[in-house]
Amino acid sequence: MEIGSQIHCVKAIISGNESSNQRRSQRLFRYYHIDCFTCCECNQVLVDLKGFVHPDNGNPGSSSLSYKLYCGRHFVELFKPRCPKCQRLIFDDECTEAEGKAWHIGHFCCTECQRSLGGQQYIMAQSNQKSSTSSPCEPKKPYCLTCFDILFGDLCEECGELICCETGAIVHEGRSWHADHRCFRCSLCMKNLLGQPFLPAMDGRIYCSISCSQAMQAHRKKRLKQRQQQSRPEKHET
Repeated sequence: MEIGSQIHCVKAIISGNESSNQRRSQRLFRYYHIDCFTCCECNQVLVDLKGFVHPDNGNPGSSSLSYKLYCGRHFVELFKPRCPKCQRLIFDDECTEAEGKAWHIGHFCCTECQRSLGGQQYIMAQSNQKSSTSSPCEPKKPYCLTCFDILFGDLCEECGELICCETGAIVHEGRSWHADHRCFRCSLCMKNLLGQPFLPAMDGRIYCSISCSQAMQAHRKKRLKQRQQQSRPEKHET
């Protein structure tokens, strides 16, 4: 039985020019016993059924191309991608490819707001990555930039505002600052510390030098002493 003429839709697609295709098609010309024309996975007879041929990659050392026959069910299970979102096979001609996987159109979306991320910027993160019970084995999920900032963004030590992932951050020992000269600067002389060495303090402040750090400590001690003196009750003579 001839592949491509006696069985519906069983055609081999081969690259190359027209003459080479014709020669290759002649080499693929095969006859089968009816009982031999079966799926290589389940042995179902493919006569009067829709079958598929696929190159046999299990014999890479062979000089000639060889093909295997598959029934429709095993062909899609073996060679069609499965969407990670719904765990169903993708039969559509178009799909979204991200993170090395194929997704149904519209299924690659933000875990929080469900907005489609096709062609958009996103960040993969664990849903409880800020929790003390988070596990490195937990799979990461996609988030749009807005939801990622709201759920996982840090507050700047200098201005107290949210640090968006698009603006960038400087993180040191669990503390975060906006990566710009307005926030990451010496707490005393306001010197820009981007790309410069700095001295972190226990209260979250940063300094450009030991002298600035000591001067700030002396200033704070002086202010504390003044407050203590002002809070003392006045003595009245009787």
